[in-house]
Amino acid sequence: MVARPRRRLRETRPGAGGYNVGAFDLPFVAAYLPRTSQLLSRRVVDLNAFCLAYEGQVPYQGSLPTFSGWKRLAQRYAAEKLAAVGLEESWHDAGYDAAAAILQVAFFTSLAIP
Repeated sequence: MVARPRRRLRETRPGAGGYNVGAFDLPFVAAYLPRTSQLLSRRVVDLNAFCLAYEGQVPYQGSLPTFSGWKRLAQRYAAEKLAAVGLEESWHDAGYDAAAAILQVAFFTSLAIP
């Protein structure tokens, strides 16, 4: 029997995550930072999808939050976690928003995957 060569795993590239990041932020990056854009994965994590999917479907502390309710809950969760490590709330700052987006994904997935 002849051993098959192992398939190489594709290198992973960082992706973007946030609210409407694929339609709003990434076109800006592609237009004004083309080299940086080439380094990013085209796959995005759009937090709007979580809010839409959970709206009126997933209970949270005895209620069924709306889209905007889920967004507020996720942002509050992220802000509290970031404040705990000494970062002041600074929405619309790229670094803060990126860290907050990662934490918001963790918040949403913790509810879907207990």
